[in-house]
Amino acid sequence: MKTVKIILITILCGLIAFLGMALAWGVRSESGFYRGFGQSYKLAKEWEIPAAEVESLYVNYNMNSNDVYLFEGTGDSIVIREYTNFEGKEEWLSTVEQEGSTLAIRGQRRRSGFFLFGISREDAYVEIYLPSGLLTEMEIVTTSGEIRSERDFTVDGSFSVESSSGDICFQKVEAGKIMAGASSGSIAFDYAAGTVIAGASSGDIYFREIAGDAQISTSSGEITVERIDGDAEFSASSGDVRLRHAEGDVKISTSSGEIQVLGGSGTRIISASSGSITLADINGRFDLRTTSGEISVENGKGYGEAEASSGDVSVSLRSLEGDLDIDTTSGEVRIYLPEDASFAFVFSSASGECETFFDDCLSYNKRGTSAKGDYGSSPDFDISIATSSGDARVGTSTKP
Repeated sequence: MKTVKIILITILCGLIAFLGMALAWGVRSESGFYRGFGQSYKLAKEWEIPAAEVESLYVNYNMNSNDVYLFEGTGDSIVIREYTNFEGKEEWLSTVEQEGSTLAIRGQRRRSGFFLFGISREDAYVEIYLPSGLLTEMEIVTTSGEIRSERDFTVDGSFSVESSSGDICFQKVEAGKIMAGASSGSIAFDYAAGTVIAGASSGDIYFREIAGDAQISTSSGEITVERIDGDAEFSASSGDVRLRHAEGDVKISTSSGEIQVLGGSGTRIISASSGSITLADINGRFDLRTTSGEISVENGKGYGEAEASSGDVSVSLRSLEGDLDIDTTSGEVRIYLPEDASFAFVFSSASGECETFFDDCLSYNKRGTSAKGDYGSSPDFDISIATSSGDARVGTSTKP
């Protein structure tokens, strides 16, 4: 038995060493992108097209897994280079055709072959060098390859990129409509200006900044947007959604993921099944609903509704701008309001109790499970709190 263990450990160590060497043997192309697992890639073919004759770019690799890399070109020509790890198979190389003002690059079907760990024996990738400021439309599709750019794009019309299992990564894109889709790959943009439509199945989606309206969805991946100046509509099944700052209306829904919106102004309509909802430094109306998660509004300026079944609700407003309607089943409610606010207050509960900084303005029932009254000289807004078994506490917004 001891001998068998030694043999197994030796085999395992050898396998780990082999994988490490294979990763280290990655060959680097002229572009600076790495190709791994010791496969040597050589320039198989190069095309050069006059840039002045091209207005649209169409790239389609739905019959193979070519990666697509985009670079800033020099001179007056578009240059396409295809690198392969095989030789002597001209029929497997891409085709490049100019169809009117459209430059079409298409991949050809290659024989399926598999190497160690399921890596294809016959593989290729393409580099496209584009002079700046020439395109009105752009579309790139690949099956399992990745799409990456080391240059910015300004497109008058639509900009579309799609990959099944490969990652999509761009720096700065400005277009009338920006569309990005991935199944199991991730999507990442530094800056996107225009109407954005992005979707992924299990991959994450990240935008550092969006200037325009956006519709973003994912199944099990996460959505992160650092800033958006425009209306946002996000949806996720089991992934989290994080929106750092939004100047515009926001609508977000998830099943089991958590939701964060941490700044900006506009209406926030947010719903989650079992996830928590957190808002901070917002200005505007909110409508927040969750089943078993908690709801938290921090340092807000606005008004709205919040409903949770078994989670707690905490709302802290530095300025009350309208009515508040808070409803929980078994969760507790904590509200912090500015002392100079003026409102009509109603609390009702089956077994919960209420405590406020203006108790002397309220009338309680004998059990202390309901209260009603006005605070301030001329109540401007209504505040309603309803719970089943949870307590409610109302303090001033100067409290932590």
